[in-house]
Amino acid sequence: MAVALGEGEAETLVELLTSGQPVVPSLWHIEIGNAILMSERRGRLALQAVQPLLSRLAALEVETDGETVQKCWSDTLAAAQRHRLTLYDAAYLELALRRRLPLASLDRELRAAAVKEGVAVLP
Repeated sequence: MAVALGEGEAETLVELLTSGQPVVPSLWHIEIGNAILMSERRGRLALQAVQPLLSRLAALEVETDGETVQKCWSDTLAAAQRHRLTLYDAAYLELALRRRLPLASLDRELRAAAVKEGVAVLP
């Protein structure tokens, strides 16, 4: 999943993560770090904003799911095949299904798959 975060989207991400007890798959840190890096490279996020944003994210109480890797080639792969998602995106769907959690995503295909699976999608 390629994500580009501008200043506003970065603030929205932090707000979402502070408004509950977020749980993320183990690949989340790499994906968010890459989204921030790509946003900086594309000029959507100022270079001087990168480290403060990463520091704020690191300070949040985000639970990393310990079962993401074990589910990768079974339940996650099945969800990816069922909904024509990337394995990366399907990891979020599998986690939401398994833990009965709402899904927070801007990805249209992932949101649609979640709705089809009966997973609540946050606005």
